[in-house]
Amino acid sequence: MNKLTPIFIAGALAVSAGLAFAQSQMNTPETMPGHAGHSMSAPATDADGPSTQAYRAANDKMHAEMAIEFTGDADIDFMQGMIPTTRAPSTWPAWSSSMARTPRSASLPKR
Repeated sequence: MNKLTPIFIAGALAVSAGLAFAQSQMNTPETMPGHAGHSMSAPATDADGPSTQAYRAANDKMHAEMAIEFTGDADIDFMQGMIPTTRAPSTWPAWSSSMARTPRSASLPKR
């Protein structure tokens, strides 16, 4: 073994430990001014409002329809699983026109 190998190993360990420590200190409220007191994954203030309830219902319906009984045939299974995902967008225009806050948002699913 080369005499420098232990020095390189010790250096690599020191650098790794330093990087691990630095990463653990990132994205804390103290290091992100203006972000203290809230989580980036916090629910919206209207999380249980009518639009969220309608979206969840449509989303749950689509995922329930995707829970197919598998046949073992990749082509059939894929197509049966995809039918609900292609059918769901047809319900979006009605949902968005009654729930969207802006005319632009309401018009997007109609395109």
